[in-house]
Amino acid sequence: MNSKALQDAKAKFTELIDTAKRDGPQIITRRGVDEVAVVPIEQWKRMSGMAKPTLLEVLQSGPTV
Repeated sequence: MNSKALQDAKAKFTELIDTAKRDGPQIITRRGVDEVAVVPIEQWKRMSGMAKPTLLEVLQSGPTV
């Protein structure tokens, strides 16, 4: 994960979003302290339980014979 200072993140927000989509979560720091992460939406949905499972995931979660 990359880390960016708040000032840099504000100045280059579009670039920050593009980097998160391409390379994964980006950490925003304030005064050298990690504050928040910019995470691609699909990853956030998976982490928060909002993503709909794929057919394969549903089948794999069932009982085994």
